[in-house]
Amino acid sequence: RKKAGEKRAVAAAASQGAEAVLRSQVAMQQTSKSVKALQKLLKNQELGADVLAKVERVCCGMLGREYTEANQAYLDLAIGNKAWHSEVPTLMEGGMDGLTGKDRGQMWKQARTAQRLNAQRVKTSMDNEEVRSHVVALRRLITVAQAIRPNADPSKNAG
Repeated sequence: RKKAGEKRAVAAAASQGAEAVLRSQVAMQQTSKSVKALQKLLKNQELGADVLAKVERVCCGMLGREYTEANQAYLDLAIGNKAWHSEVPTLMEGGMDGLTGKDRGQMWKQARTAQRLNAQRVKTSMDNEEVRSHVVALRRLITVAQAIRPNADPSKNAG
């Protein structure tokens, strides 16, 4: 029940923009817990070399104020090379109201193909829901780092 309340508070802050999330006490506490959990996974070497290299790219990007690179590394870490993000076929059901006949069939065919390709892919530690939830904290850290120490070159700042 407490986690649901925290999620609602963060979602409410997010609806008011990045500035509200940066000032959100709940988001800060969640991020702090997630970073500590991620540190523990790293210390115990539970993530594997590939994930470790990607986390390193994110952190080096933040330290070097290369926020576009850090954000790209985060996306590579969070989504990787999946053919289609795992939740998309589920989300798609509600977004197909305007499609009929051939278009609707084509959308389902693409979803089935993506699911098959994703199922054939070798499982990694990023397929673990708990690990993925901790990795989201890295995105928040990129946002905070950029707000505190923006790069003078706007092209190096993430959206």
